Amino acid sequence: MNKRLTTFLSVLVVLVLLPLSPSNAASQTGGICSKAGKTKVISGKTFKCIKSGKKLSWILTPSISKVTPEAPKIVETWWRAMLDSRSFSQVPRVIQSIDIKSAPNVPKSETDKIAAHFNDTLIYWSQFVVNPQPLYTTIVSEKDYEWYMKRWQELGSDNTGQYWWDKTGNGEGGAVGWNNSGQINMYFKVLTTRPSTLATREHVFHEVTHFFQATALKDEVNNTPCWFGEGQAQFIQSAHADKSETVAKSIAIQNRKWAISAVNKYIGTTNSVDGLFNALTNISRGDVLCNRTEPLLGYTLGQLVNEKLVADFTWIKVIDFMKKSPENGWQASFNSTFGISAEDWYKKDLIPYLIAELKI
Repeated sequence: MNKRLTTFLSVLVVLVLLPLSPSNAASQTGGICSKAGKTKVISGKTFKCIKSGKKLSWILTPSISKVTPEAPKIVETWWRAMLDSRSFSQVPRVIQSIDIKSAPNVPKSETDKIAAHFNDTLIYWSQFVVNPQPLYTTIVSEKDYEWYMKRWQELGSDNTGQYWWDKTGNGEGGAVGWNNSGQINMYFKVLTTRPSTLATREHVFHEVTHFFQATALKDEVNNTPCWFGEGQAQFIQSAHADKSETVAKSIAIQNRKWAISAVNKYIGTTNSVDGLFNALTNISRGDVLCNRTEPLLGYTLGQLVNEKLVADFTWIKVIDFMKKSPENGWQASFNSTFGISAEDWYKKDLIPYLIAELKI
């Protein structure tokens, strides 16, 4: 073998053994790949083959911290967050007004039980925001369809109507809707055949939270991610389930067990970290997985996200974020209120917490 050929081969071996530079790794994003789900690591960056339509291409996956909180700190985190939300107990100067009407077939005892829980709920939320219009509340039974539809039209034909009636089917349910003029209405559907499961402090807190979300966020509430709306309502429902901290904590533990179980089942069908990041960023409020079918990620994953949000930034900061969102949009308001973008918070703090909670 002559000297020039030997030198050429030596240089070739060195080049083959050298890793791709970061710039070469970056160029892999969008490149064509052959099998969905396949991964490769280049210069410490992980790329995953993702199918979009008929095209397969390499996508850079998020870098998630592997550090997970210790088990005792998990309990401290979620309960500390709930205690923070419970710490606001001043009677405000102005309390949200309410207008309750019940359909003819609703037992008076059920109306009275639901109405009894409104006082504490309205006092609590009025510390932060008050709607100049009353909270128009309608209680119906499964026998009051025609009365309900007439009442719905009187309230401005909001975005509940026939859809909500069909959604509740033969069961119970609650809903908050708003019409084209911005009026926010609340509905409860109970059954005449048995005592209502909605006539509890925690369920009233849940539904009333939606009213104040819509009051604070206005139209921007429709742009918030899946985890926010129902998740915050679940968080507040659990934190304020009873006036006794001991009882409330016991109820919160049960609610969280349900949430963790549901999210674990969902994650079991996906790659764990990728599945969490996708659920946080790509599943919208209107997605069936968010609030219509199992795993009801808006409720389940949402509760876990909101407890971490409050634990990291405090409840009053979350209220500030809500109030800023109508003018700036929720993502810009998240960044300006908490000093970090939502996606960076997911990667740096939230997903490690969820990994520990879900025991992935």
